[in-house]
Amino acid sequence: MSAAKQSGFTLLEILMVLAIFAIAAGVVVMVLPSDNAQLQRAEQMKTIMEYASERAVLEGKPVGLSLTASAYRFVILGNTLQLIPDSREPQWAEIDSARMPLAGEFEKQETLALTPLTLNKSIDRPPQILFMPDGTVSIFELSFSSSPSEPACCSIISEGRLPLRFNVRRPEK
Repeated sequence: MSAAKQSGFTLLEILMVLAIFAIAAGVVVMVLPSDNAQLQRAEQMKTIMEYASERAVLEGKPVGLSLTASAYRFVILGNTLQLIPDSREPQWAEIDSARMPLAGEFEKQETLALTPLTLNKSIDRPPQILFMPDGTVSIFELSFSSSPSEPACCSIISEGRLPLRFNVRRPEK
């Protein structure tokens, strides 16, 4: 007799129990508040930021992130940084990547806050967040909330280097 038969459970019964648990877990995820979708978008932004940091190291050029209240865009330095800066601003260029969405829009109801920096008025403005070739990153906290009156559900925090921290704020009851 097999061990499964001796214990009284068949493989089919065990698979049925696992399927029931999987379905129950799926139902629980579907009924969670809408913050779940916002958490996923914020986690995706953190992943893209980490990709941008790695890209800066591999390319040997700074990568920047321009943020507005409704959109984001990653750019790479098109020319070289001079040791003695002149009066011209650096030229930022679009990044080619088929793997990662390096430009996009936030959800209409989503509210972002960037500290200690401010959000740009236009996506074409120079980036606020820089990912440098030596692995350093601008210091910032990017917070996500569902509306201006709601507290932030989560935030991405940089302390000047990787890894970026993902902070989830649980609602107080």
